[in-house]
Amino acid sequence: MPFNMFTTLVLLTGLLISAVRLEDCFQQHFPDNGIVCVCNVTHCDALAIDKIANPGTVVSFESDITGKRMRKTISSLETLTININHSSTFIMHIDKADRRQKINGFGGSFTDAAGFNIFSLPENMSRRLLQDYYGSDGIEYSIGRVPIGCTDFSRKNYSYDEVDGDFDLKHFALAPEDHLYKIPMIRMATNFTNRQLKLLASLWAPPIWLKTNNRHNGMGIIRGDPGGPYYRTLAKYHIKFLDEYKKLGIPFWAITSINEPAGGLKPHWHNPSVGASPEMIRDWIKHDLGPLLESSGYGKDKLHLIIHDEIMSLLIHYAKNILKDPEANKFVSGVGIHWYEYGFEPYTPMNLVHESYPDKFLISTEACEGWGGNFQGVRIGNWTRAETYAWDIINNLNHWGTGWIDWNLALDPLGGPNYVLNVADSAILVDAKNKVYYKQPMFYALGHFSKFLSPGSIRLGFSDNIDHPMIKVTAFLDTNGQVIVILLNRKEEAIVASIAGVTNEPFQVALSPRSIKTLIVPSSSLSSSTPKP
Repeated sequence: MPFNMFTTLVLLTGLLISAVRLEDCFQQHFPDNGIVCVCNVTHCDALAIDKIANPGTVVSFESDITGKRMRKTISSLETLTININHSSTFIMHIDKADRRQKINGFGGSFTDAAGFNIFSLPENMSRRLLQDYYGSDGIEYSIGRVPIGCTDFSRKNYSYDEVDGDFDLKHFALAPEDHLYKIPMIRMATNFTNRQLKLLASLWAPPIWLKTNNRHNGMGIIRGDPGGPYYRTLAKYHIKFLDEYKKLGIPFWAITSINEPAGGLKPHWHNPSVGASPEMIRDWIKHDLGPLLESSGYGKDKLHLIIHDEIMSLLIHYAKNILKDPEANKFVSGVGIHWYEYGFEPYTPMNLVHESYPDKFLISTEACEGWGGNFQGVRIGNWTRAETYAWDIINNLNHWGTGWIDWNLALDPLGGPNYVLNVADSAILVDAKNKVYYKQPMFYALGHFSKFLSPGSIRLGFSDNIDHPMIKVTAFLDTNGQVIVILLNRKEEAIVASIAGVTNEPFQVALSPRSIKTLIVPSSSLSSSTPKP
């Protein structure tokens, strides 16, 4: 289980490298330029910020490697207007009439590990942590992913019906983990958000008697063929989960077909899983899952079915082979993508799916840093991980993505609990022993998108002359009629961006080295064009 031993030692012993106060964020510094904002029983920074820009101004929020966290600046357009004698690093021209996909939202996952960590804190801190994610004074998440049963980020394997041969699922019952962790987190998030909370359910592993290997983990598929009793029961299993949560007043916005179906086809796969080829999923949807969803009151007008829920390199393979079948296609609303090939270039598979199936939305359904290789586990306060998040989010959005869902809402200093030792990093880390939690740079990177791009925001087309691979930009029209521009500078030196097409005259903004900046630009002359599909 590789992880940064020195970082772990620092956390577990409570050794304070240095602590300073920066505005409302109480900063704690760790080795290798690691900076976090510390929350304890009496103090936690909040993001209760005004997101409206007055006419004649540009409002910016910047976070960077030196410790800025959503640093707000209000500038007059007059002072930002370009002097032709001043050079710019690049020019971005936004086309306000070129309106593309709408945002579904941003969010994180209500895993068992997240619940275990969050509820290990004093009650007021548990509430504050979820408010940091979903509240109007937090980063305003609008999506929550909910595992159907266990994941690797559980403390043990479990499902909701382990009575062999119970094809009618008479013994189906939610687990203690649902009542202790998932449901309380969902209810808190619902109470805190001023947006409609969209819940997305995903299955890792079904009851073991449905699988060929008779185990939650490892390589194994559903017994028999789609249309048969085992696949039919798998569809019923999804319906039972939706029904049980509905009885508790918790409706779902979407489900995915199967989480990472290619994983369960691999020998020595350690995570809870069920393997499925695209052809298996296609036939299961058209013979079992799709019709049963409709007959149970969960048709497309009530619940979205998202396919794939897998890595980018398999996107075309799964999407094409499922969606080319009209009987399966008619039940599907969206396509989910996991980021575990970060750096996968180009992102053109997303373009190809959109071009072939423009009525299906694309959304990133799972992401986390520190998930494998030599960099597995927690790197507390690491700014590079904030940059990789922002990089992937911008690329997804610029290739027709409608949102981005982080993995665990909170982990412990070791990157768990995870019963298969597949530890990872998280935007928030909980040190229950010392009654503190740490808001990492990744948390604020996510906020540069989730707080400003509310559901219904529309991506705007743009052109640019960026010739450096460490710079990324995107632009949106928010639900208040303002233009939101998000810029990422991964260079070691400051840059200057010229923004044209939004206001009467182009204007310039500076970005600090290694920084993320969100701009709010008021605009009263937007075209009334409708979004492109």
